[in-house]
Amino acid sequence: IRTECSISEDLAEKIKLKFGACMPGKLASLSEKVLQIRLTEPYKEVTVKYISEVIDARAREIINAVLYYIQESGLENNLRGGIVLTGGGASLVNFANLFKELSGYEVRIGFPRHLFSASVGAGVYNPSAAAAIGMVLAAKDDRLPDCITRPVNDTMPCERFSFKQLIAPGVLLGLGLLGTINEKNGVNKAVKDCMDDWRGTHSCKIDNYLRFLPSAAYLGLGFIPGVKAKHNTRERLLVAATSHASMLALGYGFKLVFKERRPDMSDRKSFPSGHVSLAFTGAELMRIEYGNGYGLGGYAAATAVAFLRLYNNKHWLHDVVMGAGIGILSARIGYWLLPFERKLLKISNKKASTTVAAMPSYNPEYKSVGVSFVAQF
Repeated sequence: IRTECSISEDLAEKIKLKFGACMPGKLASLSEKVLQIRLTEPYKEVTVKYISEVIDARAREIINAVLYYIQESGLENNLRGGIVLTGGGASLVNFANLFKELSGYEVRIGFPRHLFSASVGAGVYNPSAAAAIGMVLAAKDDRLPDCITRPVNDTMPCERFSFKQLIAPGVLLGLGLLGTINEKNGVNKAVKDCMDDWRGTHSCKIDNYLRFLPSAAYLGLGFIPGVKAKHNTRERLLVAATSHASMLALGYGFKLVFKERRPDMSDRKSFPSGHVSLAFTGAELMRIEYGNGYGLGGYAAATAVAFLRLYNNKHWLHDVVMGAGIGILSARIGYWLLPFERKLLKISNKKASTTVAAMPSYNPEYKSVGVSFVAQF
């Protein structure tokens, strides 16, 4: 309208809102109405029908472009509910009819709900506000900390490799390797002697179970209402699998190379500590995914595992230090590789809905109880 009538964009917008329409052949007597534009001398006269012809041509271009992308997506046969139009253009006279005529779909105009509109003012009850309100409602239910969903196939900071992320695990790995030079003297021997005095004839085997707690918490916390996870269930499973595979590869690789004897002389699998590697892998995963608060709990459990491995005379000090370094590094490897796994497996980073169901059962014949657990994601 601005170009055809040689007028300002602001005036063209006002004319569109007041007299805009599609399908000029169906405007009846309105099409013969004449608009006088008195911004120039001599002033211009433009019929509503002509304005409608300009708008109709542009509307057809837009509709054909939309139909092209629907066809390219492969969803053209799946739109059983039809198409909902939102935005200011949906209010144009006959636009919905034109869309239906060109597409063959059922077409309706989307409005915000009355209850929502009533709370903020009647002016919101308009198709031009429908998309914006929908985005607000979607953001309200978003589980990301700032209620802003990252674009599909975009990466989060924790998924991007940086050398700074190597500092902490690198220091621990270096100290662990340094301890292999003479594990039976110096700090290693002092710590072992201290633990022997504390332990006496007692031992505590809870570390055999506690090592699994951080990893289990990493996978389970995301199902608890109110706990904000950065990734969906599929992504957390991928990260966990990659991290633990890296941890096993690094840990058993070092065990095969060094073949260090344990302090209790039971075997030659002391360096590094597998229990500690597993615990610190889960702890670092918790910290990255859920924040420092939950991560602190995970690191408390992992540190307890490291202490108990020393207390039970299963490892030297440098074994548990090396295990901690492997665990932290493995967790970060899991997140670094996630973007590549998304592309390889064609997984979207949109949040996936998860359904969890548990059904208890009782068998009177055998007097037994059980529970069936199903998770769909």
